[in-house]
Amino acid sequence: MKLLPRIISCLALSLSAAYAADSIQTSAADAATYQPEGFLKARGNDLVWGDRVYRAIGVNVPYITRVWTGQMQKPPAELEADRKAVREMIADAARHRLAWFRMFAYPNNPAEISWYKANKEEYWTRMDEFMDLCRDANIQLMPSLGMYPWVHYRPYTGENIPAIVDPTSKTHRYIYAYAEEMLTRYKDDPNILMWEITNEGFLKADVTPTGDPRDLMTWDQFIAFYKEAATFIKRHAPNHLVTSGDAGVRPESMSRRLRERRFRLDTPRENLSNLLASQPEPLDVMRVHLYGPGGPRKERRYSFQTPDGYSAYPGWVKVDEYWERVIPVLRATNMPVVIGEFGQQHPFINDDKSASWLMQSIDNMERLGVSLMGLWVWHFPEQPEYTFDSRSHPRLVSRITEFNVKHGATAFRAPPPGVRPPLPVTDPAALPAMPPVDAAEQHRKATTPVNTSPVEVPNLAPGM
Repeated sequence: MKLLPRIISCLALSLSAAYAADSIQTSAADAATYQPEGFLKARGNDLVWGDRVYRAIGVNVPYITRVWTGQMQKPPAELEADRKAVREMIADAARHRLAWFRMFAYPNNPAEISWYKANKEEYWTRMDEFMDLCRDANIQLMPSLGMYPWVHYRPYTGENIPAIVDPTSKTHRYIYAYAEEMLTRYKDDPNILMWEITNEGFLKADVTPTGDPRDLMTWDQFIAFYKEAATFIKRHAPNHLVTSGDAGVRPESMSRRLRERRFRLDTPRENLSNLLASQPEPLDVMRVHLYGPGGPRKERRYSFQTPDGYSAYPGWVKVDEYWERVIPVLRATNMPVVIGEFGQQHPFINDDKSASWLMQSIDNMERLGVSLMGLWVWHFPEQPEYTFDSRSHPRLVSRITEFNVKHGATAFRAPPPGVRPPLPVTDPAALPAMPPVDAAEQHRKATTPVNTSPVEVPNLAPGM
């Protein structure tokens, strides 16, 4: 079934060293393990592995491969400490039967790209180690390929972001070359649940994320990008599923698409139509990110808000009511629904050790039939307001364990991977030489967007 008929028919890092001292335990509930044949598949609204439905809660570990591979180029002692923290992070997840990790598995800035190009053997050897660590801990993976270019490659290419949709551009060639190396290496590994094209791409449709209007990618360009990238991934890793990595569409996406002079909150009908259309075939799942409860907030200037100060969603409703409406529509496409990021903010999880909103929302999403939920964020001191672990939030972690045991996710053991190809050969001449750069500063510049919120209109509900 094509997507248009679907739309019409719907209308719709680190803790104390005590972690390292603990061994990874397997409980009696996991004793009857199940090793399915083949790879995870999408079948109607379900993800199916072998002859069983796969529903699971995992966590986001954004920089875990950046740390493990050494691409961040830290001093040896600091690198060793960080790798120890990674082992503790994996052990903590395995002890409590967290089912899967999502991570940004690519060089994140120009300095990391330079290091990767000059140290391919080291990079892929370490990536192999990481893949094996997760397999040994029975943690499945959702790697993001980072194919939306931001400005990481600009020192090499001198090109703007839309060059990614031009097959003759240097940007396209470099990004697809990296993706091909990753896909070719792990195409026969069933422990990878699915490949992600990029992180939250469609939130950048019809905006200027860098402040340079030449970096604007239109809605139509994003659709073309997703179709090409998904087809490319399936060609090189035909056994794996593909997800966009999207959070959803912007709440004012229709007025941006139509180039209206003033931005406005989409109507529910506009929002649902855009949300479904943003996930074109051959993508395998409907993908969103979910954060809440979203208020009350004081900074009215930067978001649409309800009269009592909460973030407003199309229809001028709060987050819980919005997703109660939207998840059934996504499932009406007869595709699995994946929440790639699921986090608590306003109040942040760090200020609410009971994680009350997130606990209730897990119950709601379980009831609504969501297949995968990836909580934001596990052992991530870079974002102290969001981070959690088994010691900081034991009730939340127990709820994850309960869900995974109930739905049988803890019983799955991935079949052995196929033989990996030889290590790629380092070719320092593959990219032009680039002067030394400060990795942290380059990353900050590359990933800090200018404000793109609709500030020219009071973002208030009607009648306020």
